[in-house]
Amino acid sequence: TRKRKSLDSGIARHIYVHSRLSIWVMTSSDHVAYREGSMDFYVPELFNHGLYYNTRPPMMIDDIFDCLERSKLICSKFYRHRISCLFWKNHPIERVCVVGLIVNHQWKEILKTKEEFVLITLDDCTSSKTKKPCFLVCKCSKELLISCGLQLNLSGNRVRVHGWMDFKYCEMQVEYLEIYNNIVLEIEHWKKASQLRQQMDVPWSIDQESLN
Repeated sequence: TRKRKSLDSGIARHIYVHSRLSIWVMTSSDHVAYREGSMDFYVPELFNHGLYYNTRPPMMIDDIFDCLERSKLICSKFYRHRISCLFWKNHPIERVCVVGLIVNHQWKEILKTKEEFVLITLDDCTSSKTKKPCFLVCKCSKELLISCGLQLNLSGNRVRVHGWMDFKYCEMQVEYLEIYNNIVLEIEHWKKASQLRQQMDVPWSIDQESLN
C-alpha cells in the first residue's frame, strides 16, 4: 500500500513503501536521485565517481546475498530499470570478485545457438550458522573457460571469479576466472573482503569537485 503526501510546493515527495526500504524522499537536486534519511542515492551518471563501482571489489558470497534483494528493489522501483547493479548502503557496485570452492558444475547447451556454457556452484564457507548455506551459481561460457586456461572438469578446485550479478537468475555472469588453490591467497581475499565491508558501511558522500 502506498500513501503519498506532497511537501513544500511539490519540490519533494515522501513515498511510503511497504518494504525494507522504509521511507524514501525524491529531491529536486540534479545529482541526487533519491534520499533515504540522510543517505543520498546519486544519479547513474555519477556512478563512475563511486569508490567501488569500477574496481571489482572482493566480496564474500554471504554479503552478496545479503544485499541482493535490496539492490534489485532499488534498481527496479527507484531507478526504473535504468541500471542493474549491487548496492551496499548507497555504494553502487557493478562487478565483484569472489573466491570459493567449486562444489558442483553442470554443462549446458542452448540448442538454438549451439552455445555451450557451464554453471559453476561456489561455496566460500561464509554463511552464518543461523542461515542456510549460500551457494553462488556462476555462468561461464565454454569459450571463456578455455581462454582462461582451465580444464573442463572443474569440481574440487578453488577459483577466483570476476563478474556481475544477473538479477533475473540470481547468478553471476563470469568475465574472468582462475584456479586459486592457495589457502594463503584465499585468506588474504577474506581479509580484504572483511575490511572492505567495514569501509562500505560508511555511506558514500560525493565531493563537490566531482559535481563540477
